[in-house]
Amino acid sequence: MDAQGLKRSEVATKNGIAEGVVKRLDRQLSQALLHRDSTTLHDLIADDYTFTNPLGEVTNKSLTMAGIDSGLLLHSLDTRNVTVQIYGDTASVSGIATIEGRFKTHDINGLYRYSDVYMKRQGRWQVVATQAVCVEQQ
Repeated sequence: MDAQGLKRSEVATKNGIAEGVVKRLDRQLSQALLHRDSTTLHDLIADDYTFTNPLGEVTNKSLTMAGIDSGLLLHSLDTRNVTVQIYGDTASVSGIATIEGRFKTHDINGLYRYSDVYMKRQGRWQVVATQAVCVEQQ
């Protein structure tokens, strides 16, 4: 039994369901970035979101959204080796993204490792932090 009185099998089932939900949301986030879908991005990204980009710069939700709206043009965004770990109302997602596109005047084609942290608040999951590291420039 855990602290909430749930059996191990109940916790495993609950975590398995949450894992599937978060994995689906992470795919939606990738597709929203690819298509510059501001409505979906605003819904999936928490107001207290932080993004650490491959240059080590840290931005908040409004700066991230402004950058997406004004300078991000993706031709493709494919993720693989995505893993999800559930820790109660927090989830850690990590994976590899292959990106073809531009940010303002810079090519951002390459292979990236990324980590997302999701939190479940008031019954819904949102991403609260992202970090991306360029592994290979193409």
